[in-house]
Amino acid sequence: MQPIPTSPKPRGLFQNSALMSLVCVAAGAGIAFGGWGIAQSATTRGGGGGAMGLTRSFSLSAAGKIMDVGDIERALETKPEFREFLEEVELAMLESDLVYLRDVIDKRAMMERIVERAPRTREAQALADIYRSGTEEAWRRVGVLEHYAGSHYRYLRPRTIDGRTGVLFRVAEDGDLVNYHLHEIVEVGDGYKIADTYIVGLRESLSDALWRGLGHLLADMHPEVSPESDPEGSMAFVESIRKVGDLSHALAKQRFQEAIDIYNNMPEEVQQVRDVMVMRIEAAAKLSPLELDDALAEWKDLGYRETDLPLKFIDYHMARGHYEVARDSALLVSDIVGGEPYLRARIGELNFAIANQVRMQSRGGALRAKRGGEGTLGTSGGGN
Repeated sequence: MQPIPTSPKPRGLFQNSALMSLVCVAAGAGIAFGGWGIAQSATTRGGGGGAMGLTRSFSLSAAGKIMDVGDIERALETKPEFREFLEEVELAMLESDLVYLRDVIDKRAMMERIVERAPRTREAQALADIYRSGTEEAWRRVGVLEHYAGSHYRYLRPRTIDGRTGVLFRVAEDGDLVNYHLHEIVEVGDGYKIADTYIVGLRESLSDALWRGLGHLLADMHPEVSPESDPEGSMAFVESIRKVGDLSHALAKQRFQEAIDIYNNMPEEVQQVRDVMVMRIEAAAKLSPLELDDALAEWKDLGYRETDLPLKFIDYHMARGHYEVARDSALLVSDIVGGEPYLRARIGELNFAIANQVRMQSRGGALRAKRGGEGTLGTSGGGN
């Protein structure tokens, strides 16, 4: 591949799509982690295609109209094939039908949504085209939703979240992690496809994460699109993309200690990039509560918002006895998804913990007051 004709030439710019795909993996890796601990029955990870042979093939579409709540409700009422589609997504996820999970994503529509946000200069569009090619190559190796293959996936309801409308699913993985996915749906020919996925645990969509990856690459020539407050952070990210790719790869292979070691050997300014921080948090969550606490504390210290990782911070505050703060996070997620039995159960647990904490504090205060009173009387009596 010939060098991109730019002046000046962006630092750290790659000359082949294989290396560019590392950017895509790194940018998208943040969506690959779940929520917080709720006791779940373990799910069995299947292999290959599902029992129902969910290998229906759709042709890729151009970016079409996203179904709104009205469209979804009408389809649920009048189109049996739409309910079948939702059931197929559930079963394909549970049974790890990777063929179906790769095919059900309208990848072209998603990439058009990302690339159209790039500045309209010749250089930016050339780089965006390379980024598109790299992303598509990465998706041929690892599908968008494959991290969740084997998870228990359950359709909940139509929902609009942060301006996005789609079908909401609960995902339970690894026996004790819960998250929520909002899939934006387009009708394609004789079926349906997922045009984008919003991850409630991250408060962002896949296309947002991928756009940030492109923004990092464009930051040298267009600082205004850098995801970082200081474009130098984006440039450092690009210059360390091999290490970022190694981190993403270790995470995907579930080599969590290796991922932490890679993170610890990155330049500090790269460690502080949101996408890198998110991957570090995911690896830490798989290693130990202490490692996760350190990662989340650093997230806060760097000025990132707790509300951007609401599910993770529920357990973070519970471990510290900050039950009211944890409850606020749980209530936030419940409000986002429109209520949910698992969340109601956790909120109930937190209410009980808060009440118990208040009782213990009240008893402690009464006991201290009693001891203080006895000490005063004893001193007075001794003086007589």
